[in-house]
This record gives sequence, C-alpha cells and structure tokens, in this order.
Amino acid sequence: MVESSFFLNRILTNDFFSGEQIATYAIFIFGILLVFLVYSIVFSVYFKRKNYYLYNFYLLSVIYFILTTAEVAKNFYIYKSELFYTVNFILSHILLFISISLFLNNSLKLRKNMPKVSKFIFYFMAYPCFLVLLSIFNLQLANILVVYLFRVFPLVFFIITLISFKYENIFAKDYLKILLLLLLSYFIYSINLTYDLQVKNIYKFVLYTSFVFEVIYYSFALANKIRKYSEDIKLLERKAVLQDIKFHDLLDVTFDCFWETDKSGNLVYISKKIYEKLGKNNENFKFLKLEQLFSSNAPNELKIHLRAVMNKRKSFKNIDLVSENKEGQFIWFKINAIEKIDNNGYFQGYIGALIDETVDKYKQEEKFLESNIQSLARMAGSVAHEINNPLAYIFLGIDSIINNNEIEKLSNKEKVIHTLVEMKKKGLKISQIVAKLKGLSLQSNDLIKADCKLSNVLNTALKFCENELNTTKIKVEMTIPESEELVTIKKEEITKAVVNLIHNAIEATENITDPCIKITIYAEGNSDIILSIMDNGTPIPIDKRVSIFEPFYTTKDFKNLGLGLTQSYQFVRRNGGNLYLDPSSSNTNFLMKFKRKDN
Repeated sequence: MVESSFFLNRILTNDFFSGEQIATYAIFIFGILLVFLVYSIVFSVYFKRKNYYLYNFYLLSVIYFILTTAEVAKNFYIYKSELFYTVNFILSHILLFISISLFLNNSLKLRKNMPKVSKFIFYFMAYPCFLVLLSIFNLQLANILVVYLFRVFPLVFFIITLISFKYENIFAKDYLKILLLLLLSYFIYSINLTYDLQVKNIYKFVLYTSFVFEVIYYSFALANKIRKYSEDIKLLERKAVLQDIKFHDLLDVTFDCFWETDKSGNLVYISKKIYEKLGKNNENFKFLKLEQLFSSNAPNELKIHLRAVMNKRKSFKNIDLVSENKEGQFIWFKINAIEKIDNNGYFQGYIGALIDETVDKYKQEEKFLESNIQSLARMAGSVAHEINNPLAYIFLGIDSIINNNEIEKLSNKEKVIHTLVEMKKKGLKISQIVAKLKGLSLQSNDLIKADCKLSNVLNTALKFCENELNTTKIKVEMTIPESEELVTIKKEEITKAVVNLIHNAIEATENITDPCIKITIYAEGNSDIILSIMDNGTPIPIDKRVSIFEPFYTTKDFKNLGLGLTQSYQFVRRNGGNLYLDPSSSNTNFLMKFKRKDN
C-alpha cells in the first residue's frame, strides 16, 4: 500500500520520468516513426494515392510534435529563445490537428458516410488557422486556446462512433478503435495543458506511446487497403484479359469497320473503311455519333433502340443499323460492342464493329417470303375450288333470270337487268381473284420449258403494256447486250411476271413529272442472267420492303388485290429463278435472276 502510494505520488509530482529519460524515449519513438515514414513514402510513390500523401503529412507532423514537446533540440541556440519555443509549440499542435483531421476524413470517407460530420471537421479547421493569426498578436492567448483542439477531436469521434453503431455502419468498429486511441492520447494530454502549460513528462510518455499505437494501427489499416487495392488491380487485369478476348472474338467476326466512343457516346475513332463504304470523304466529313450513320429513311425505332442499348453501358450484339451511300444504295449493318472499363471499374465508352449484312438480310427475307407463299399456295388450291363451284351456280342463275321471258312483264325491268349485270361483273371480279389464287398453286404442267432470250420475254410483255405506257407517257429505257445468253424457262409465266412488274412501275410513277422505267439485261458472274426493272417513282420505305411479296400486301389502298408481286415471285421461283428487290438501291429496282442455259 505504501509502495503504491509512493508510485502515484511520483507520477503526480512529475518525478516518475526525468527530462533526459523522456528525451531519450522521444528519440526512440522518433526512430520508429521515421521507419514508418520511409515505408509510407515508398508506398505513396508507388501507388500515387491521396491517402498515402495525407498519411505522410500526418507522420511528419507527429515527428515535429515530438521533437518540439520533448525538447530534444533544446541544446541548439535557437531553441533557447522562449519566443521560438512557444511558436514551435503552437505550430506543432496546429499541424498535428490539421493532418489527423485530413487523414481520417479521407481514409474513413466521412464525406460520403457522414457528410454533416465531415463538413463540421472541415469548417472547424478554420479554428487552428485562427490560432496562427492570433499568435502573431497575442502569443500567450493562442497558447492557451490551443488546448481545445485536443478536446474537440475526441468529442467529434465520440459522436461519430455513437451514430455509426446506431445505424450499423460498416466502419463502426474502426471508429471505436480510433476513439479509444484519441482518448488515450489527445484527451488526457489536453487535461494536462488545461492545468499546466508546462507538459508533465508522464503525459508526454503516454502521448508518445499512443502515437506509436496510432501509427501502427493506421499503417495496418493502410496495408489492408493496399492488399485490397492489389486484389482489385488483379481483378481488373483479369477483366481486361476477358475484355481483350471479347475484343478478339469481335475481330474474328468482321473486318468491316471498327469504332470507339467516349463515355458520353461521342465517336473518338471510326475506321476509314466506313467512309469508303458510304462513299464519303473523311477529310471533309466526320461522324460524331454512331446514330449519324443511319439513313434518313431508316425506321426511327432502330435509332431509339440503339440509343437505349448504349445507355445501359453494357456489351451488346446484333443491333440493326441501316445506312445509305452517296448513290442512294442501302447498306444493312449489325452493330457489336464491348464496354471500356478503367482501373477503377468505371465505364469509359465502347469499342465495337459494324458488320455488313446486306446480303444476309436479303436471304433471311427471301426465306421468310418463300415460306409464306408456299403456305398460301397450298391453301389457294382448295379455296379456289370451294369458291368456283358456288360461283358457277350464281352465274347460271343470273343468266337464267336475264333470259327468262317473264322478266319482260316486270314494271322495273331495266333496273332489275342492270342490277343482275352488275352482280355478274362482281362475280367475274371474284373469278379473276380465284384465277390468280389458282395460279399460285398450279404447276402449269401444260406449259413446257424452252430455251429463250429474256429480251424476247420483255418485248412480249411490253406489247401487253403498250397502251398504258403510251397513255401515261412514261419513258422506257432499255439496255440489252448484243450477245445475250439463253435461259430455260416457261415463257408464258415469266411474261406474266414481267407484265406485273411493269404495271407496278407504271402505278409508282403516276405523280412524277418525268416518269421513267429503266429495263436492263446483264450477266452476273459466269452463271447468272439478270433482268432489272427500275422506276424513278416514289421508293418503297425500308420498313415496308420486307412485306412486298406477302400475299394481299399493297400500297395502293384498295385499288389492287396485292397479289401481283406474290404471283410474279411464284412464277419466277417455279422456273428456277429468283425475284427480289435490290436492297442496295434507293429507287424501286426489281431484279429477276436466272441461270444460263449451259449451267
């Protein structure tokens, strides 16, 4: 009991540590902190992150604080000046407070987790700045007021800890550990300063020891962050490898055109090949956004869809884009892209490619149309038979009534006969429709394939349309090669198909000032002969082109049945040919393709 009383008495009378002992201890602590400072500087140079720069500032301020309070440099002449010592005393305390405030505010992300507390700490730093100014005019008062710096900070962290535990913040345990360290050092130290501005050696010992614990704790905390940061880098590197694999997969798909955007969707690069495909000079014209590649006639839904997909900031594939070159020919693209990610995992834009699928697009449409027409052809045979039988009885009944002598006795004879004649006309109209439907299903076995020139078929078709062409004053331009190859076809069916196409061209140029139909026969490759019928009338919209060969589709309201193109398509297919709308032309240009005779 006596020994305990003596030990406590020595502490209270500041007799437990001598000045030389505390100075020696301070140098020992200084060495430890210097080692941590060297490691911290190395980390800050390597990682170049804000946390490490602030930690270096904190370590330097702690070392400066220890050198000042422990009076290690008291043998130097300049330290013997009372004024110089007092100024250093104030500055060391102020810098320590500012450095720990900045470091903890940034490390614990108080600005994000507790914005109000972060703002308080930020604004409270005006207090030490005020003390610096005050020391110029009243050094003694500034020396007294510096005490409250070391009381406010533990109080702030006490509030932070309570709030974090209340709302189950993930940093709650970290806040508690820091609070205990601050209570052990700053708060106890402030009590000493309150009653005696000459710091007792026992408080210096406690404070220096707590600094070591603080530095060790913060160093381990930063080491964990370094470890996590390294793991994040490795994860990003793995993602980069996967992204590189994706990009190479993209390269394997196409070599048409590559492009790159920034995070706002602006094009930072697009290959010259796209300018070549579209017939544009990249020196005089620059694409700023991917949307600018769309043709003015392209469906607006495609643009909206592309915009929506890009706004998701995720990789995407097979997005449709319809462009147009300077000759007015349409080019169908598929867009593929992968997102660019920076080292912090943030979206930075897209890298992608444009795949020219004009030919594939046509093939898909052709298969779809052929399937529809085959289905209709199977149905047409049975439907035509079911309609023709009752229609024959209707015609027979109408003729019987008209030729009946009893009709002469009727007072409204003329009206009745007129009505019957009109009924017969409508019946004949139905009969014509049925005939066209039967034309889709019948194989025309009575017709024989023969070798002939497409120019002969064309001349026959023009004779059928001669009256309409003369009436509408449509100019017909024909280009036929001198040495034309033969094709093997049923001439009658192909003639009907050509007549249907010419009728369509005549109707399309009704409202044109100088209507013109261009008909060309030419060879494609070594095996095909092409008959092209193009008009300068109103072109068929892109989004409607897929439907033109569908049965009963028409752009003329109820003027036509919508079976002409369907029938023409079926006739050409029966003869081993192909009929399609040129996807690369902005005008309506129907192409009829057949194999040469010797193929």
